[in-house]
Amino acid sequence: ARLVEYYNRISEDQKTLESLKSEKAIRIMALEGKLYEERKIMNVQLEAANKMVVMLEQKNKELEENAQMLRRECEKFDATVKEYSEECTKLLKENATLQWERQRADTEERQEILMLISTTWI
Repeated sequence: ARLVEYYNRISEDQKTLESLKSEKAIRIMALEGKLYEERKIMNVQLEAANKMVVMLEQKNKELEENAQMLRRECEKFDATVKEYSEECTKLLKENATLQWERQRADTEERQEILMLISTTWI
């Protein structure tokens, strides 16, 4: 009788164990399915991120090219400004020289007129 009781208890324990194993297997399969779905989502996100990186690298390349072009334009502009500045300095010097010569000529002309007037009156 005891042997039958132990046998029945062992049999029940084996059924419980099998039940637990199948529940565990079902949970594992559910988790694997969940993991698979999460991996799919992450792969899609990773692919989108990679596309974004490629796009950003292209944009960065374009910006670098634009910056180089602007640097070249600035260098040209600086050279033009320097050239104009030198030309302005030259013209200012010429203008000063011409004004000085004109004043000198005016002074000489006035002196001549004064001399004519003074010799005419005398």
